[in-house]
Amino acid sequence: MKAGHTLIILVDITGFPDPTVTWYQDDKEVTQSDKITIEGDNKFSRLTIKGATGKHSGKYKVVAKNNIGEAEEKMDVTIRGTVIISLLPELIFISTPCNESLGGNH
Repeated sequence: MKAGHTLIILVDITGFPDPTVTWYQDDKEVTQSDKITIEGDNKFSRLTIKGATGKHSGKYKVVAKNNIGEAEEKMDVTIRGTVIISLLPELIFISTPCNESLGGNH
């Protein structure tokens, strides 16, 4: 992928109760703008950066949190010249342990 194109980082997310998801670049929360969007539901989260440039290189972290706990995945994104390299996580999972009040069949 060439610099200036769209960078998409997609992670699977599973949790009960549904977690809230926050993205970070170099420990600063990523905020949406005309070039940056964050989309998702209780199964995935996608960070999209249109027109990615060198300033979008860095250490990215996605955190999924609910009242049971939290989980995170980290990845490095490097934009060198015209190539974007991203190491992507596989899955983020947080869930309540099985118990009688939830039916005990989770």
